[in-house]
Amino acid sequence: MGHCFSVCSKFRAVFHLDREHLQLNPLCERPDCMPKPPSQAQFTPDDTVFLGDESARQEYVMADAGLIWRGSYNRQRPTVWKYSQFEKDVLECALYLVIETGKVRISGRHDPVIISRRLSSAINSPDDNGAVMGNWSNDFGGGTAPTKWMGSQKILQEYYTTKNPVKYGQCWVFSGVLTTVCRALGIPCRPVTNYSSAHDTQGSLTVDCFIDAEGKVMEEMNNDSIWNYHVWNEVWMSRPDLTPECGGWQAIDATPQELSEDAYRCGPASVAAVKKGEVMRPYDSRFVFAEVNADKVFWRYNGPVQPLKLIRTDMYGIGRSVCTKAVGKWERDDITNMYKYPEKSGEERAVMLKALQHSASLFSRYYLNEKFNDIKFDFELRDDIIIGEPFTVSLITKNNNSSQEYHVSVIICVEAVLYTGRIGNAIKRSETKHLIKPGVVEEINLSVSWEEYGPRLLDQCAFNITCLASVQEGNFEYFAQDDFRVRKPDIKIQVTEEPIIGGELHAIATFKNPLPIPLNRGRFLIEGPGLDKQLKLKLKDKVEVGGEASCMFSMTPRIEGRSTIAAKFHSDELEDVDGFINFMVNPAKPSANDAQQSHVMS
Repeated sequence: MGHCFSVCSKFRAVFHLDREHLQLNPLCERPDCMPKPPSQAQFTPDDTVFLGDESARQEYVMADAGLIWRGSYNRQRPTVWKYSQFEKDVLECALYLVIETGKVRISGRHDPVIISRRLSSAINSPDDNGAVMGNWSNDFGGGTAPTKWMGSQKILQEYYTTKNPVKYGQCWVFSGVLTTVCRALGIPCRPVTNYSSAHDTQGSLTVDCFIDAEGKVMEEMNNDSIWNYHVWNEVWMSRPDLTPECGGWQAIDATPQELSEDAYRCGPASVAAVKKGEVMRPYDSRFVFAEVNADKVFWRYNGPVQPLKLIRTDMYGIGRSVCTKAVGKWERDDITNMYKYPEKSGEERAVMLKALQHSASLFSRYYLNEKFNDIKFDFELRDDIIIGEPFTVSLITKNNNSSQEYHVSVIICVEAVLYTGRIGNAIKRSETKHLIKPGVVEEINLSVSWEEYGPRLLDQCAFNITCLASVQEGNFEYFAQDDFRVRKPDIKIQVTEEPIIGGELHAIATFKNPLPIPLNRGRFLIEGPGLDKQLKLKLKDKVEVGGEASCMFSMTPRIEGRSTIAAKFHSDELEDVDGFINFMVNPAKPSANDAQQSHVMS
């Protein structure tokens, strides 16, 4: 008989785990000896982290797989993540992270505020030799590239064995691992993606961007940044240290971005307080508020002895969409309204001004006061394309004046960019001059082919598109910046028989090569029910242009209930292609001998 290990006894978390249900005896394969789902969960309404809705508890505590959104706000991409909180050594590793890495004293182990704050530091490695080492370069030697991870199990098992940080992670990896650890401890937790996420280094609640005469972003002057997306976590708890309305979802972040009380950690920040602009609330509410609601200010730099020129303020470009996986569905749930009021609403501006009153930075006080309105510009990215296809950037100019014409100079630049906003290789640039006649709408296009962008792509296939337009009459300048991402194909997974406990399950994973070049050294990575470790399947032949990459594999499910198979594909020319399939694992069917024996006994 297994013993009952009480997480509640040390952490006031919400359930008991029967270890007999969580571990498999590898020497026994009889269906009646297979482990059962963790059905002994006991949720305590008086607990600080009690989540009252049963379907939400199943999603945010018990679900062992989910979706994390990546990409950009206009090309949102779900990625499957296996949390695996019930697998071997995961709970033990979670306790180690709290007690040894996080150094939470016994007196604090009842408090989820302390636990979650320490975990947001213990998951990363700069301060305390935590679980995951971050790496935002292009060199992942000596470790695993962040895009190749499919879940938390392998990371936490390796960390628990070696006690050394696992290489390497980026924001969604930190978030996935933190979700696993919190759920293993019984703390409701979910990953949250914020698109166009601000990193405000000055605490000004503005993101300041400096532009030179060529329309290029001056990276040496830009300390603030905007990530295409950023993934953090929310944990559910009451906040007895704050007002009652500050309870509920709390934002925590394990990505080592900013020091908080001399450690790389963030939160827990009350999401309800962030929405109200209460940026002085503990912990790190100001930073979280800026991530979703900062103003984006563009300055024209004309030299060290010349004054800066304010050329544009974008009050709606930060926090384009905040989302997480929907409860009980493999769909996206938009939760932007939990963090802020609707853009362009009176409530949103009132909250922003309220927050700005707590800022000592002069940058936060500036707003656009340009009076020139004759020429209107609209910056568009029209194509929703798969990688390998060309795309077009368009600037729409309209002369609203009924009698005067204007001379307009336009510079459009396309550059490769990391999802953190760091600019990489220049891909294409155009500089054109136009005469915009009264009442005329003119479209200025820049087309980019695969041959131009393919060799210069960086991790995750993102681009930074910028436009600097100058109107000769009136000395007016317009600057716009946007993110763009080409889509990658989805891997389609098909199972060939009914999934049952103890029965061998066969499946096939396929996708079509979208590139105009062959794919060499292709390999599939597979995770699924009953697999003790990740499958690595290498393709024998290259995948020709328009050809299909495929692999067959099998596994033996051990636990009844909903389950997920996840797949990734990497090659020299194309990587980070993924896909998943969800299904129910049914109980083992009685054999003919079992049925006959049952009949005799009856």
